[in-house]
Amino acid sequence: MGTEKRKILILGGGSFIGRHLHTRVGSQRADVTYRKATGLNDIIFDATKNSLSEKIDLRADYSHGIILFSETNVEHIAANPEMARLLNVDHTKRVIDQLIENDIVPVFASSDGVYGGAKGRYSESDSVNPIIEYGHQKRDVEQYLLATGCDWLTLRFAKIYGKEFGDGTLVTAMLSALLDGTLTKAANDYFFSPIFIDEVTKLIVQFCENGETGLYNVGGPDRVCHFDIAKYLENKLSPSKRPLLPVQGCSINEFIRHENRAGDVSMNSTKANKVLGSVVSSVFRVSDELILKGKQ
Repeated sequence: MGTEKRKILILGGGSFIGRHLHTRVGSQRADVTYRKATGLNDIIFDATKNSLSEKIDLRADYSHGIILFSETNVEHIAANPEMARLLNVDHTKRVIDQLIENDIVPVFASSDGVYGGAKGRYSESDSVNPIIEYGHQKRDVEQYLLATGCDWLTLRFAKIYGKEFGDGTLVTAMLSALLDGTLTKAANDYFFSPIFIDEVTKLIVQFCENGETGLYNVGGPDRVCHFDIAKYLENKLSPSKRPLLPVQGCSINEFIRHENRAGDVSMNSTKANKVLGSVVSSVFRVSDELILKGKQ
């Protein structure tokens, strides 16, 4: 089931992935929903208030429904678990049911948060054991999809970053903080496999065009902590732009009010790379591009 002659439905066009995915595929190949209007012709869909079929003719020629709407602020979820569960689990299940009823393959954006962090370099065959509420909610939807007996695609995303200054993502935010002298500490006890947004959207399109189903880890090749990236960027800056005091390592839990998160949720994404046909970029290569961009 491909997208060559069929559209995909992007549910959550205002999300970071949604915006970039829409840019990649274009309006001729995708219909996009938004929780709030951003333009005159936007399709407004709030999963907590609307039935999807009220807003979209699901009998149209859609091959896949990409589920990107969710509450992703881990701190907010930990503080308001039941409120977040309504959107992240209950209403997401309702959307999945409607997609399946209309022969549309649900594509669910899951997270490396389903892993417990005890070992790292997790593969899809490893058991999940989430220690944060966000991970529990993602796991619950994964299990719901598995029980449907229908075609589905679950993508366990690592931390996703861009390279546009001001986008608020991992590398750009860290570099900006280094340049203005506000980055003094970075966590050195939480490891992950960050992946560049352009490669995320390329993978999603490739999965849909190939008709892939099942479970995939989607992360970069690196096993890094925030401190690794901060020191790399710091060392790449010219001496005149470096902060007066070098960045110090600390526990990630110094930045967190709820749910300790130290550990290693890095992933092995070999299975996804085989679909893409190449290995995705290292966060350090993209960091080099950002450094050069900042010098221009």
